[in-house]
Amino acid sequence: MIYQLIRRDPAWKATPWFALVSAVVWAGASPMFNFGVLTLVIGLIGGTPNRRASRFQAGLPIEARDLLLARALSLMAIVWVPALSGTAGIVAVKGFSALAAKPLAVAALCTLMAATAQAAWLKELAGPQWALFSLFMLFVFAATLTVQHPVPLVPPLCALAGVGLFGWARVAVPRSFQLSSAGVKTYQAAGRHTGTGPLAAFRWAPVFRSVYSLKYLCFLTFVSFQVATGTWLFTTFWLLVAWLPLRPRTRWLWALPVGRRTLLWTMMGPLLAAHALGYLASFLTHRHAPPASEPRVVVAGLATILAWAMLTMLFCVLADWRGFARVPRRILSAAFSSLFVIWYGASVAALLFTRYSAAWEQHALSQLARAAPLSLPALIAAAAAVLIALYLAIEKVFSEPDFADKPRVSQPDAFA
Repeated sequence: MIYQLIRRDPAWKATPWFALVSAVVWAGASPMFNFGVLTLVIGLIGGTPNRRASRFQAGLPIEARDLLLARALSLMAIVWVPALSGTAGIVAVKGFSALAAKPLAVAALCTLMAATAQAAWLKELAGPQWALFSLFMLFVFAATLTVQHPVPLVPPLCALAGVGLFGWARVAVPRSFQLSSAGVKTYQAAGRHTGTGPLAAFRWAPVFRSVYSLKYLCFLTFVSFQVATGTWLFTTFWLLVAWLPLRPRTRWLWALPVGRRTLLWTMMGPLLAAHALGYLASFLTHRHAPPASEPRVVVAGLATILAWAMLTMLFCVLADWRGFARVPRRILSAAFSSLFVIWYGASVAALLFTRYSAAWEQHALSQLARAAPLSLPALIAAAAAVLIALYLAIEKVFSEPDFADKPRVSQPDAFA
């Protein structure tokens, strides 16, 4: 039974993909170690360590301690398997050295993070999102320090503390989880309601609550940071993890008279704005030399970054397009998953094996913009035409979804 629960856990299903990415990233040069840390921590966050079970699982005749054990083993798999693959990548490229222990040190910190998230709010099915992201920011900082300034005793102590917390949580958890909140407010009957709440008066409040979750807002920050630091190719990952959860969260809006274009801009607009603001912030943080701050280079750079983001969004919405309705869902999911892994792996490889390191993207865009045989107005018109064409493609595919065969009962949050 424990094995069956693990097999159905999304963290277990995502483990091979994170192991592959981790091996590539950790095998790179030492400046990429920060991305290796993010790969391990993001894999854990993607496994939702604050969730112990879904409502569907809680309704089955399974004790809470068994559900907790299955979740703990799944979380340890998504932490330690990518860490071991990262160590193997370092050994394969650079041989045995002290660098090979860095992924294992990060995994030890992630073990403590997962155990802390599982042990908090133990009677409930899941802890709050704000606590999860607070732990995320804290452990990213702590893991980065561990990689850059290693202390030999810290990782083993963190791993032992994490194992101890997991053991305590399994002993202390009640036989069943609490499905209703103890702090639920009581409301008056519908006929006796006399006032209107501030959010009820705002027609788009349900849409905003479905789209602008805490995760989405955090991902916007990460996107802006990646673009501002000159590594905008890596926003592919953040766009993927920010966009895909929006489709099931907003699916109920398709039965309402909500404009498709308005809904698309509600989801896509902040992501594009984060790219644009991050690019503008790069001029304040890096103070680019004149070749990189010429108007032609600025137009070409911003257009390329926005086109890269919109092309990624197009691939995201293609996964639900009704034009692929005859393709089996398993084949379609495998094809798009492989496409994103190849795309992201190519981005990592481009940063690893290019001569210009983290500044090569800006250098390439500068050379391309200055070599283009177009005047500034013509360059602006060409960039606008490309972006408009991409937007029209996104809008058409977004407006023609296929939600057949979704959601499935086997999904952990189908009844959440």
